[in-house]
Parts: sequence; C-alpha cells; structure tokens
Amino acid sequence: MAEETNILYKQPLDNNPSINLTLSAENGNKPEVREQSPPKKVSSLGDGWCKGLFCGQRICLQRPGCAHWFLILIVLAIIVVAAVVPPVCVLRGCGSHKHTEQAPEPVYRLIVSFQTIEKTVKSIVPPALYEYVDEVLLQSSGLHIVSFNSSEVKAAIRDLIEAQPDLDLLLEDREFYRAPQGDMLAADSEAASKAAAAAAAIKAAIAAAAVSPNVSAAAAAAAAAAGSATTTQRRHLAADASTSNYEGSLWQRSVVNFDGAWNITEGVAGVVIAVIDTGCELNHPDLKSNIWVNELELGGDPGVDDDGNGLIDDIYGYDFSGDPTTTPKPKDIHSHGTHCGGIAAAAYNGQGVSGVAPNVRIMCLKAAGTESGVFYTSAVLRALDYAHNMGAHIVSCSFGPQLPNLFPSKAEQDTMWNETKAYQKALRPLVRKDMLIFAAAGNENFLLDDLDKANSTYNPCTMARYYPNNMMCVMATNPQDQRMHELSGNVDIGSNYGTKYVDIGAPGRQILSTVPSLYGTGYQLYANKTGSSAATPLVAGVAALILSVIGPASCDFYQGSKALQILVDSSDKIPNLPVRTSSRVNAAQAVLKARASLDNLFLLTPMTGFNSTNQTVMINGFNETYFAGDIGLEDQSYASLNIYDTSARFTKSLFDSYKYGAGYTLVVRASVYLNQSGIYLMKISTTANSVDLVIKLGQSKLANLNTTIQLSTDTAGGWYEFQLRYRNPVAPIDIRMALPNSGGAAGDYQYLNVFYVSTDFQPGNLYYAPSIALSSAFQVLTRPVNASTLTRASIADGPFPKLQLDQPYNYSSVLPDLSFTDMATGLRDALYPNMNDTVPMSVVGIVHTRLRAPEIPMRFQLTCQLCALYINSLQVLDVFTASTSTGTTTTTTTTSMPTKLSGCLAQLSSSRFPTHDLTIRFALANTSATGFKLSWMPCDALSGSQATTVTTHVANNLLWKPSSGVAGYVPGMQCDVWPDGYPLPLGESAPYPYESQPWLKFRLPIAIAQTPRVYNSSTLGTYVNSNFSSSSGCRADNESFSNGCYSYASLTLNDVFNSIGAQYTIAGTALSFVYIRCYTYVNRGFRSGVTSLRTSSTQYTFLGSQSVYRNEKTTALRGPYNAASTAPNVTSMQGYYQLLVFESRYVGPASQVGLLDGGFNGNMSSDNFKLDMSNTLLPIPVVSSTTSSATRPSLRLLLSPSSSEPSETPSSRFSSSASSVPSSASSAKEKGQMPRHAAAAAAAAGGRRGLLQTAVSSSGYMPTALGSSAWSLSQVSSTQRIVATVFQPNATAPYEAIPGLSSLVVNNYTSTAVQSVVSVAGSLSGSVPVPANGAGTNRYVRVEGFFRSPAAAGEMSKYVLRVRDGDGQSVAITMGNITVRNAVEFPTQTVLQTRGEIVLPAGFVPTLVTVKNKRSDAKVVLDLGLTPTAAAATSQTEVAMEWYPLATSAANASTTAGR
Repeated sequence: MAEETNILYKQPLDNNPSINLTLSAENGNKPEVREQSPPKKVSSLGDGWCKGLFCGQRICLQRPGCAHWFLILIVLAIIVVAAVVPPVCVLRGCGSHKHTEQAPEPVYRLIVSFQTIEKTVKSIVPPALYEYVDEVLLQSSGLHIVSFNSSEVKAAIRDLIEAQPDLDLLLEDREFYRAPQGDMLAADSEAASKAAAAAAAIKAAIAAAAVSPNVSAAAAAAAAAAGSATTTQRRHLAADASTSNYEGSLWQRSVVNFDGAWNITEGVAGVVIAVIDTGCELNHPDLKSNIWVNELELGGDPGVDDDGNGLIDDIYGYDFSGDPTTTPKPKDIHSHGTHCGGIAAAAYNGQGVSGVAPNVRIMCLKAAGTESGVFYTSAVLRALDYAHNMGAHIVSCSFGPQLPNLFPSKAEQDTMWNETKAYQKALRPLVRKDMLIFAAAGNENFLLDDLDKANSTYNPCTMARYYPNNMMCVMATNPQDQRMHELSGNVDIGSNYGTKYVDIGAPGRQILSTVPSLYGTGYQLYANKTGSSAATPLVAGVAALILSVIGPASCDFYQGSKALQILVDSSDKIPNLPVRTSSRVNAAQAVLKARASLDNLFLLTPMTGFNSTNQTVMINGFNETYFAGDIGLEDQSYASLNIYDTSARFTKSLFDSYKYGAGYTLVVRASVYLNQSGIYLMKISTTANSVDLVIKLGQSKLANLNTTIQLSTDTAGGWYEFQLRYRNPVAPIDIRMALPNSGGAAGDYQYLNVFYVSTDFQPGNLYYAPSIALSSAFQVLTRPVNASTLTRASIADGPFPKLQLDQPYNYSSVLPDLSFTDMATGLRDALYPNMNDTVPMSVVGIVHTRLRAPEIPMRFQLTCQLCALYINSLQVLDVFTASTSTGTTTTTTTTSMPTKLSGCLAQLSSSRFPTHDLTIRFALANTSATGFKLSWMPCDALSGSQATTVTTHVANNLLWKPSSGVAGYVPGMQCDVWPDGYPLPLGESAPYPYESQPWLKFRLPIAIAQTPRVYNSSTLGTYVNSNFSSSSGCRADNESFSNGCYSYASLTLNDVFNSIGAQYTIAGTALSFVYIRCYTYVNRGFRSGVTSLRTSSTQYTFLGSQSVYRNEKTTALRGPYNAASTAPNVTSMQGYYQLLVFESRYVGPASQVGLLDGGFNGNMSSDNFKLDMSNTLLPIPVVSSTTSSATRPSLRLLLSPSSSEPSETPSSRFSSSASSVPSSASSAKEKGQMPRHAAAAAAAAGGRRGLLQTAVSSSGYMPTALGSSAWSLSQVSSTQRIVATVFQPNATAPYEAIPGLSSLVVNNYTSTAVQSVVSVAGSLSGSVPVPANGAGTNRYVRVEGFFRSPAAAGEMSKYVLRVRDGDGQSVAITMGNITVRNAVEFPTQTVLQTRGEIVLPAGFVPTLVTVKNKRSDAKVVLDLGLTPTAAAATSQTEVAMEWYPLATSAANASTTAGR
C-alpha cells in the first residue's frame, strides 16, 4: 500500500465498478485508469445495518434484524409499484409504445457561490484538472455553474470546494421537473397520466407515512416514477392550422378582455418576455414575427461571439439544456415552451391564435433539452442570467418541482433551501433591475400553504414571497372564474393554490395555443394544454401590455414594481378564489389603469359630425388662415372675422417658414386620422413663446410642449380636430409622432402622414350638362388690375368682386393645357389672341376645368408668379415667392417662377361625383413675361421624377371641340320641360334642379311644318321661330347645318306644342306652370358681355364654367349680382365650343322664355340670342371598343380607333373582353384602375336616370377617357334584334288626362305598367307585332338600344336621318339625351316624314325610339334610314342601320316575348 501514499483521490467509476480513477502526484496528477476488485457497497436503513444487501444477484442477510428492515422495504416497494406501474402502463402501453426516447445522459454539475468576489472554482483546482472542468460564471448573480466529465472528477473537486472557508453555496445540479406533453384533461395524453400518477404518488406517500414516520425514500421513488412517464398526445385539430383561424376557440380572450386592452395597446416591440421553457418553434406562423432577435449576432459572423456575451450565435435566444456548441438555437422538440410563448405573444395576424400581447417580443430560453422536457436547475439559473443581461423585461417560468415534497428528509431540506438560496441570488439582480418574474403554481391539486408544515419549498413559485413587488406565483382558473379543479378519468386534477404562496389567478383550462409540428403533437400547429403552465404566460402577457403603456414616453420598460401594482389593482376580485389577492387578471382594466397613471396624457375626443366618406376631397397637409393683428388665441368662431389671406401647407408637420410673420395671427387647421387605437406619442419642438402658441388636438389643449406628450384614443380609425394658433409666427415648430406599440425609441418619432385637409363641399352640380367627357381643356377668366396694388392677398377669397365663377370678368379664354414655361409671350398670346395693344398688362383671374378621380394617388405641381390651386373649394396648393415681409410687398416680375408640389391626394370621391371642380386663382404682374404650368405625378414617384400634364385627368363636359371626334352631334338647342309646383313639382321627390325624366323633350329649331300651327299661319305673327314655317329659308322638314339657317334661343311652349293651348285650358293641372331648361354648345359669348332672360320669373344662365345671369325671386337667395349680367366682355374660344344653358322656373305655357344677347332693345330679331345652326351644336355620345389605359400620359379618343385596325363586326367585337370599355367596378379593376364604391356609383347613376333617356351603365358616368359617357360597350347586345317594350294603355295617366297631352308624344311614361316585351329579328325598318289587347287605343312602345354608326374608323361623317311616322303613330328619336327627332303631334296630320342632319364617328350610338301608337292592326311600324350626306338625301341611297338592343333587355325579352 506504500505506493498509494501519493494517491489524492480514489473512487470507482459509476458506469463500471471494476475500474477506479486514481489521481497520482507522481504522474503529474493526470487521470489514470486502473483495474481493481469491486468494493463492498454499504447501505444504511434506520438504526440497523444491513451490509452486503445485494451481492451480485444474491440476497444476503448478514445481520440479525435485517429481515425486519427487509420486510419494511418490501411493503414500501409494493406501495411504489402499485402507485407507479399502472400509470406507466397507461403511458407507455407496457412496452407497446412505438416512439421511444433514450434516457438522458447523466450530468455532473455543481452550482457554487463564494463570498469572495471574482473567486472561481478553477482557481482552487490543480491545473492538471482544468481540461476536465468547465466553469460558467453568471455575471448578474455571481453563481458558478461547474460541469465535470465524470462523477469521479466531480467528487474530487467537490471535496476541494467544501474545504473553502468562504464557500457560500454548494448545490448538486439535478433534474427537478419534466414538462408534460398534451392536455391533462385529455384522457390519452401524457399530462393526464402524469397528473394521475402524481395523485397516486402523493396518496402512496401519505399511506406509507401511516406505517413509518420516515418515508422520504418512498415519496422520492413515487415522484421519480411519476416523472418518468411519456406518451403521445392525441390529435386535437384536424384542419390545416396554417390557414385556419381559431380565435373563436380562445375562451380566455373574452374573460380577460383582450380586445378591450387592444383598443389601447397590443404591446410594443420594445417589451421582451423571456420564456424559460423547452424552447420555441422559431418558424411557427404565429410566432416567427414576434421572436426576439439579437441584432449583433444576426448581423455578425457565424461561429463567432459577436456580442461578447460568451455565447456563440445566440440569435434568437439560447439553448442552455445541451451542448451549446452544436445547438445554440432554442428549438422546441417538446411543445411546452412553444405553447407558453404563444399564450403570451402569438401574433394577431388573422390566422391561428393570438397571444394576449400580440406585438411584444419573446426571448426563447431553452432550459429543457430532451423530448421528455427535463429541466435542470443550472439551466434555469443560466437562463435567468441571460434574461437579465440581454434585455428582457419579464420572465415567464412555467415549471416547478416534480411533486410537492411533503415529508423531506434533513438532506432533502438542505438541498431545497440551498436551491432557494441559489434562486435568491439569481433573481435578486432581476429585481434590482425592476424586472418582472412570473412562476407557475403547479398542477398537483395541492394547497401550497401546507409546505410550511414540512419546512418544504416549491421553487420557483415560492420565491415570490421574497420579492413580492416584482414576482408572482400564478394559479390556473376555469371559464367559471374558479380554480381549475375537476375529475378527469376518475382522477382529481387541479391547479395548486394557496393564499400565502400563490398570488393571482388566470385562465388555464384547455388553452389553445401554438405548438411545433411534431410526433408528440400529432403534427399539428395548435393544441390545448391545461394548467398553471398556461396561466403563467398569460399573466406575463398582461404585464407586458402594462409596460407597453407606461414605458414608451420615457422609453423605460424596466418598471416592474409599478406594473405589478397596476396588475393587482386592476384585477377582478373573485370571491373565494384561493389566492393571495383573491383576483383574476383583467387585461383591459390593467391597460386602462396603466393609462390613468401616466403624466402628460390627453384622452382624445373624436370629431362629431365628421364623416370621411362624405368628404369629396382629402389631401395630406394643413390649411393656414392669416388674420391681420392679434385676434386672440382663445376658442372662438372665425367666421365673423376678416380673413387677410389663406395658404396651404402640404409638407411634413414641420412649420419652418410662414407666409406672414409679425403683426399677424396664424390659425392652422387639419383633421388627424388615427387608424389605430392606443397611445400615440408626440414631441413638439419649438422656441416659440408659450404665451403666443396654442396647439389643440381632439378637443385637448396640449400642455408642456417640448416634452413627450401622450395621446390616447380608444377608437381605431377616429378623426380628430387639430388646431395650431400662433401669434406673430416666426419660430419653427416641429411636430413628430410615434405610433402605438412602437416603443418610444428615438427612431420611432416620425413625421406621420396623419394630417389631412378635406372638404365635404360638393363639386358644381352640372345637372344641365351632358354626361360626356368632351375635352381636357381649361377656361380662363381674367380681369385687369393695377400692378402696384398686387399683394399675396390679391388672390384670396376676399371682397367683391371675388375670384369666383359667378363673378364678373372682362375676358374669357380657352386653353388646351396649362404648360407655359418660356417666360415670354406664350401665355399672353394664348389668353388674348389678336388683341395687340389692348392686352392687359396685369391681371387676376381664375382657371376652371373638371378633374376626374385618379387611378393612383397623385400630387400636383404648380408653377406661377402667384396662384393657389383648389379642388371643390379646398385649397391644395399655394404658390408665392418666399419673403420675410408682412405681405404688403408688390408682386414683381421675376426671371423664374416658384414651383410647389402638393400633398398626396388621398381621396377624390368618384363614387358620388364623376368629376370635380379644379380651379386656380392667380395674379400676373406682367402678362408679357410669365410662366404658368400645372402638372402631376404619382405620390410614390422617385425623387427627381418629371411631372406630366394634368390633361390626362381632365374630363371637361363644359368645353368641347366638335372636330375632335369624341362625340357625334346635331345642330340646335335641346329643351326639357317639367311640371313646376314651385317649390316642388308634382311627382318629384327632391326640389330643383329636377333630375327625373322630363315630361316633354324637344329640340330647337322645331320644324313648324310638323305642327297644326302651320295650318293656321295667321296665328304665327312674330313668332320667334317663324322662319321654320313652310315658307322659311330653311327646309321645313330639315334642320340644316347650312349657313343662313338659324333659330332663336327663345320660345313659347304652346307654340312648340300647339295642343297644349292657353294657360286657362290647363289651369289646376300639373302643367299650369312649368320649368324649362334649354342648352346647347356655341363658339362665342354674348355681345358686349351682356345677357338677360325674357321672363320675370326665376331664371339662370350658364356659359361654359360661369354662371352669367341669375334672377332669384326669393330674396334670401339673391347674391350681389342678382338680375345682372356677369358675362365676359371678350370671349376667345380657339376652336372650342362652350356650353350655353338657360333655365326658367314657374312659367306658363304662353310665357315667352329665352335668352337676350346684348340687352333688351325692343327688337326681337336683334335682341334674341341667335342660334346659327352651323355653330350651334349638341353632342351625341358614342361608345366604342377603343379604350384608354389608366396609366397613359394622355386620354385617347374612345371613338377614333386607328385606321389600321380591322373594321368591327359584332362577332369579333364581343369575342374579346380586352377591347371593352370599363363600365363597372370589376372591369375597371381589371384595367388596373381604382374603382371606389361601385354600389354607390350605381345608385348615383340611378339618381340621374331622368336625364339619361336610354338605360345607362350600372356604374353611371365614370369618365376614364375622352369620349367616356354614361353608356358603355358592355350594354350592347351581341345580336341584332328589335326588343320593344309595350306599355299598357292608361286613360287615367297624366299624359292622357291633362288637356293637350293626349295629343303629344310625352317623354315620361315610366309609371305605366308594361304590357309586353317583344323581341323580333330585324333592324329599324320593319314592323314589330304587339299584343292585340289594346289595339286602336293610345299606347306607348319603347325600343332602346344602340345603332351602329356606319362611319369609318377615325372619321367623322355627316348623315341625314330619315324618320317616317306612318299611319296611326308618331315617332320621337332620342340619342343620349338629345332629341334628334321631335315627334309629330299625335295623331299625324299631313307631314309624315322628316329628315335631319347628324354627324357621327364610328361606334355605337345609344338611342331611344319612342312610338305613340293607335293602330288597329296590333303592330308598330319602324321606318328609319340614314343617307351618307345631305346632298344624297334626294337619291334615297340609304345605308342599313344595324340595331343592337340593350344586353339586359335582350336577355329579359327571351323570357317575356309574346306576353
């Protein structure tokens, strides 16, 4: 034995008792393996000795009394077997389990702490042993985790450690918990079996205690057996979880009130919950967006410790359970950790499930590495250290002891309290950092308060009593707000509880959450689990929401103690809930209470009466109003104050310059749209004197500027009023905001696009204009001014005469585009052609056109000397030369024009209004040297992109160049007549302007030879249209384009319709008084700019964009120019025609109505506005397959396809949907456009049905290109047929009962029932059978559809339309809204046939043929024809009129024909 004197330590290896490890000083203390005989093993039990109990495979009883202890051992063994074997068989199938797992490798680890700071275990270990020892120092706590490669090395070094006088803590690392798989309420799951085994083990231990007072070994054996069980979880969900939404299965969502909390916050990404568990499924669809990321490692080099924390590639957390060199990722191969992470923070993404805090981050810290979910103390301590060091704010611990130890031995007590000391050291740094820790109470259905009786612990749950301000132990509750406790498979299952050690309750029964797709989860992504493990992360998530409210303003989320107090105070008190607080968490109340605790918080009140959908225009930016002097900063109405000037600011919310400064008061307004509920952060930076500045948002006056202001709203998608009032504006004001859930870091504060200006002011109602996009031109109205008086305020909406369309101007011009940049005479020459020396030098004026809604969000770019752009009265741009003056400086000529870019046009309502008013108010100091340009670009255009002409989005129906080919036309003036009940006519549901179908329609000049009036020529007298009698210079049956063929814009109704008679004959009827509206397009203005109307009733006249005459009989409606002409003195059309309209209300049938040209001088021929038929034209819509791309730089003609295109045939035209004009929301969408509220558009179209005689497209008038109208190619049937709607004879209808109307062909008979819809093959020449029932009586027949123009593609061709009435019937022809053929008074007299000229491009013409029929042979005769030119009319060479019915009526006729 002498050679053994240098042996330091000798111990048999655990895995081979025949081999000893000898460390010898002679060989340098290197390990040495030697053979030696197996030593004798000595066991002790009680006071007796039973040596050599097991000798190989023999049982040797070597001392008296050994049999006594042996019998006791047998009893205990039977108890343990009875308790453990049945559940193990249930779990494993007694060997039948197909999925097995190897037992975990034995661990050789110690947890050590010294009183001497920075002392390490390696410092006391001989250098020769370094390679067998791995030591990790936990920086936050000073704990050392020491690992060894064998039990022999561990034992040797443990002796050295125990010999240290400054040893503070020494603890054997151990397995203390195994996370269950599955749901303990599912009978076939591991969790259920484990719960059953745990209950059996506790009962066995209590039973054993009755036999012997020392049963710790039996309890430990039972606990070990219960903890070793594993099984397969049953398949919970059959659907594909990646595409399913299971929010409805989250019963805890309503109990805890997730949604109420989410109205304020969904959590901020800056809040991090460390989930210490079995890891996370990093690619789970509900978790991957919320996994915490270590940015230094993510952007670093693989295999390198980039952040210097001692761990390599810890990108998403870390795996502390295994070999960190091979498994740094905390991947979950169990499911428990993924389930817990999802409960806390699964994303709210419309699929799967969502956590209580769906926007916070999860730091995945893996402390259990095997499929069986084994937790070791050292791994938990390392995870706590990592959470502290790497930025977690909350720690969730859903683990604990395998069983409560009710009868611990002295050694077990020492171990538990050493473990408690280790936890204290590990948790203390977290508490000092003001972090939060939540631990699970466990699921053994045990009153944890009874631990005191056994001097036992249940860590980490019982650690909460040491840190009550920062830590809680959580009990699981059920949907009835009771402790989760029930029978499952005759087993008592329940959450642990207690009013001393358990603090709070939270839902924990069958909580559906995320799991990895594994064998053990049935390869599903979501599963239920029950227990305090589920309740704990839910409470952690609620705490995260609290921190998300109280932390962002200071960007400090380490406020655990405050958050914990809020959590407790806001929880719901539940009577008899067996926890310390008697409470269950309430997320909504917690967040509300957190919000109430904030300083400098303002609760925003949404605007009342503001509806964004009612706004016709909305654009990012601010409106500025300047008042001269000090008007005060208090709340007041500004309507009564004199506005000095206005401006528009469409940059970011940085006010760094002002239009006016000292001596003025600025009021800035905007509507703020906050699309999220929650708490917004605002920082206002300014050096402005606080007594000169007031900022209000949502009715709250913001205080403490230059600090972080917190703005809370409970409404997602709310609108809030913003006002900034600044006296003597000089200093810059910078306003930045951070979104809810953003965290409040410096980078979170941005210039948010939440400020909008808008108006609900509707565009001018062009009820009197045809619904055709006729041009992309602009009308410019100017008046001269003194250049020396021009200021920035000269274009403001100031005193009369204002720059408005109903004000007087000297000049009217039409420009095809606003694109003048040469700073020379281009603009002057365009505005004032051929005026030479009379051109004004300095002018103010207004530009007007109609803008269609853009397909993509757009911005305007405007260049001018001094101008402001408006859409529907909303100022969207203000261009002026920057100056520090007070604004009184005269505008001078400059060598370059300022250019400004507007904000993004966020909304331009197209659903209710097809076009909008675009106006520019401007001042030109020198018309001979100036530029003027309006253009646009997409909102997302790259910096430096060139703007393009705005004519791509102009659809003007007030200006028209007939030669453009966008529409066909006929000569004359269209007149429509309604009964006028003044103020509400009979049958109208809305007051003037009437938009239902007019009762009567006709076109001037009317062929007098068609009427009975011509046969009593003595009654003509000085009738204004007497030249259209049979002796006129124009042919009596033909309205001609010939020079010298003219009429007057005047009439008396009973001259046009002789049957109506004098007023006394229709007194008391609907036609006692009528409203007459007449319109046409002319290429001139009024002589000397003066006009008037003949009657003294209420009258209006419109010319182009202007209202040029108004005579209001109602005093309250009169303006400053009532009964006075505001027409321009000089009109320059440059080949364009402008719309001319006059209206007369409440006039009798014998009253003469009409326009005067140049004033009233008593001379009918010179006073009346003369309609020269060659220059007085009415547009006719034509639809074609030629379309315009939504992104083309200009609008193509719909009516003029390229001459290279093949001629259309119905078969080829209808075979390709790509050629059709978008006429509905769906087709427009296919074209890449942005249809808005198609249903509303259809409703709007229905409201206009009266003016659009043929049935219009379902989307109504939605101009997408020049030539667009209310009709579309999709309405044209693919087959040539006549579809006739026959109306029932109705002798009591107004059009038959009112004297005189029975002898007319009226327009409005839609209230009459339909008798039949008949469909026959043919065209507009032939007979159509109608029901015999009603033959010989007055009845109406309606044929509507499209006739195909025979014009060649790309050409405008002139035709003569021949119409023959036939016996017993009269025929009226309407194309679009225009009466192309006036019906002969019924029944016909001598003239049975008329011919009228019409000019058409290629395409399909929407046409209505109305026949009043009294034939006795039960048929309607159609006799229409076209001849190519007026000269060919006598040759009777006619072209076929191809006729296509409405597609819908053709389909209906197939089922109603012959009725």
